Amino acid sequence: MKKQIKHKPLDSVNHYDILPNNLIGIVQEGVMVVSRNLQPIYLNLKAREICRQIWHGNHNINSLPPIISDIHQSLLSNYNYDDRVFVIDYPVTEKHIIRIRVSYLTVETEDEINSIAGDRPWLLILLADKTAILGEELQMERNKYNLTHREAEISRLLSQSYTYQDIAEKMQVSLNTVKFHVKNIYAKKRICEEPEKVCV
Repeated sequence: MKKQIKHKPLDSVNHYDILPNNLIGIVQEGVMVVSRNLQPIYLNLKAREICRQIWHGNHNINSLPPIISDIHQSLLSNYNYDDRVFVIDYPVTEKHIIRIRVSYLTVETEDEINSIAGDRPWLLILLADKTAILGEELQMERNKYNLTHREAEISRLLSQSYTYQDIAEKMQVSLNTVKFHVKNIYAKKRICEEPEKVCV
């Protein structure tokens, strides 16, 4: 019979100085530190926000999302604690994807924190809104090469090894339309990459 673990509510987790404040300040991702027994030790505001998104607002957001617990258990089944990073793209909805990265964290902490954390090892969990990141990359691509929105989207799909036919099906356009946009993309990129040309 699987042992039931009573988890600490996320909103009750204190912001202990486990990680350098100057580092946390520049990190754009959600940062979580979770103990071996699934007790949250640290969450920044972004991590709390993303956890709420994963819960769809339909559940008690004061507990860890099941996907976090599943990854946690998968990693802990490997007793050779090393530097490997576990990465998964978790679809909250069809168009909203959260990238979750998990690795072991070894830190020296105060006795007070140790007493709360319980047994080791801790896990460092980074949460990022991949959909938002892709949107930012898409905008950068548009700005750099003066692409239309559709051209930028096709360029991104090409970079992910989509075939012309795959792109046509995904975007629900004809194959000839995709080829037309690809021709324009390469023409614009070629112009921008010429030494004396400046694209704005």
